Amino acid sequence: MASGDKSSRAKSLRKTPLIDGTIDSVSMQSLCRHPAMKLRRSNEAEPVIGLRLIEEAIKASRFRVHLDAGHGIQGEWGATCGHEIIQVVLTKWIDLAGVVRTPAASTLPNSLKRKLQNAGFSDTGDKLIVRLAVAALHVHKITVFHIGTTDSDFWDPRDPSRRGNSSAPVACALQEHNIRPTIFKELVVLLTQAN
Repeated sequence: MASGDKSSRAKSLRKTPLIDGTIDSVSMQSLCRHPAMKLRRSNEAEPVIGLRLIEEAIKASRFRVHLDAGHGIQGEWGATCGHEIIQVVLTKWIDLAGVVRTPAASTLPNSLKRKLQNAGFSDTGDKLIVRLAVAALHVHKITVFHIGTTDSDFWDPRDPSRRGNSSAPVACALQEHNIRPTIFKELVVLLTQAN
């Protein structure tokens, strides 16, 4: 990559507003398996996404990765991707001051819990991510918590075709609490967009 390309990407990352969130284990696996993927956008160069771009966003203070203090999400990442690679990735992100650990909420607000149950949202790991989001929003005074995911359960567990649909039942319930499920590649676009 030419020096000018690195400079323009760094400038773009600095202009991007801070994004707080986490990455689900399936998206993390994709990052670890394909550390440099091309992201297609019309009429623009194809930026390379992957671990390097996430690290650049963290380094530029544009992305904070939230993990639960009990290491549950880290454990899921390790089980999915391999504990050794996750340790290497997290060590780098921690060295860049890009990881925030917060105790996950022990319970969800009743209205959210009821809506998620009614929608069929039952995966334990996914619920841990939502409990982390609820806690992080409160503890760190975050306005929006993003969940970078490709898992359709964060939109509608009963209808995978609704992945990415903000009017799907789980997405609606989460958004009422300032939690935004975001298709992982769209999260990456947010990390690279300029104001």
